[in-house]
Amino acid sequence: MDANLSSVTGDLNRVKNHLRDEQGFDLFEESVDQAARALSEERRKHLANVLTRSLTQEELKYTESKKLLNILRELTDEELIMLVYYSEYSERSDLGFDGSHSMVRQYPEILNPPLLTKGSVQEERDKAALQESYQNTLVRFGLLDKEGNSFYLTGFGHLLLHYILNR
Repeated sequence: MDANLSSVTGDLNRVKNHLRDEQGFDLFEESVDQAARALSEERRKHLANVLTRSLTQEELKYTESKKLLNILRELTDEELIMLVYYSEYSERSDLGFDGSHSMVRQYPEILNPPLLTKGSVQEERDKAALQESYQNTLVRFGLLDKEGNSFYLTGFGHLLLHYILNR
């Protein structure tokens, strides 16, 4: 119990000290600004996790935290869902959209692309194009890497997830 209390007290002291610094306060303002515009509770949780991790570290890693907040501002909730999905299977070389995965069942519109054929209707083509754009955005930001038809989480992708998921 005393160890937990000491840990919390230490965290609070670091937060107070970092918020007195203009860089720490900038991270706080950026997080609050994004949270005010967030449309989902999940997004607000991600922002809170980034801010908490940033401000409770012994030494403020301002550039790292600011970069991650800027990336988070640019990503849609759908892209974050896709990134989390890929992170759960980052060791598999045959990574694909496996319909048995719980995330695919939870977010089929994001993680279950239609199989396009010559007879596919425009709605299916649009859905497939949107899903491909999510993947392209994650690659463009350096969060995923593509090798052949497989996607892999990059070190930067792991770092972002470490902050937003508080792992």
